[in-house]
Amino acid sequence: MAANTESLPWLNQTWSKLTRQLERTPHALLFAGQPGLGKNRLAIEFAHLLLCMNPAGDAPCGNCKSCQLFAATNHPDMKVVTPLEEGKAIGIDQIRELNRYLTLTPHTSARKVVLISPAEEMTTAAANSLLKQLEEPPLGSVLILISHHPHRLPATIRSRCSRIDFRAPEMAEAAQWLAAQGATTGATAALAAAGNAPLAALALVEQGFVEQRDKFLTDLLSLTRDGNPISCAERWQKSGSETALAWFQGFLLDVLKASLNAASTQGEPGDWSNPDALKAIATIAQQVPAQQTAELLEVVNEGRRLLTTQVDERLLIEDILIRWNRVAA
Repeated sequence: MAANTESLPWLNQTWSKLTRQLERTPHALLFAGQPGLGKNRLAIEFAHLLLCMNPAGDAPCGNCKSCQLFAATNHPDMKVVTPLEEGKAIGIDQIRELNRYLTLTPHTSARKVVLISPAEEMTTAAANSLLKQLEEPPLGSVLILISHHPHRLPATIRSRCSRIDFRAPEMAEAAQWLAAQGATTGATAALAAAGNAPLAALALVEQGFVEQRDKFLTDLLSLTRDGNPISCAERWQKSGSETALAWFQGFLLDVLKASLNAASTQGEPGDWSNPDALKAIATIAQQVPAQQTAELLEVVNEGRRLLTTQVDERLLIEDILIRWNRVAA
């Protein structure tokens, strides 16, 4: 496996699948999966392998002219297309420029490789322009579309790509990897908030997620008394709507477990998303009926799905916290 991805063991099988028949690589690939799994890192390393002139098995040789250009980050046969500004879309002018680039003959390698990330951020016009390349791909070109939310891509785009699904590892494997990175404090809660995506969880730990999680918990407990769900929603949105709702989802699962006695609150830490908050979990489990917890959990699940659309995040979180206030107060 390539050096930059061999430290991500949950990607081993995906890498083996990609490199098994390198000469038969499809002209268009869709790397699909939640953020924080290493899709971009694997795509870059796979591009390196595709461009290498003398690959050594499933790894680039590191010595040929193509590898030297890649290491210098100025390989003429590789292009990465991303939004020009954070929060902006990938526009049609970027795809038109890409289309012109693909008409040119490869400079050094036997093929050209293009990465588009995140692909779902293409405008409709940009996606339609790219579709022409997917329908009539230039000889020797490989396009890798990277998407956190592939359902947002047009069906015509998805149907013309060979899809590679990236899946999160089991909690134990992800926690072991985090421990190897020196991230132990709050790792379980961070993994729960990141949907077991190790790289996303590591970023949360490094950003002080434990302190942030404690603030979320304080807000929830305040809403069991006389807290204000509107002001809480404002804080949650500022902290990151997806992070907040992903954590709340894990917290509600903990409460539901305690309510149903599915696991003792004295059980192993790995049984819980928030093993250091079991006292609060047990208290809330006694106050809120399991049926209402399960119903709210469904609302939070749907809320996370809606975050991938053009929903008003503040209103969404307000609605969820108002519901919590009603059942928990």
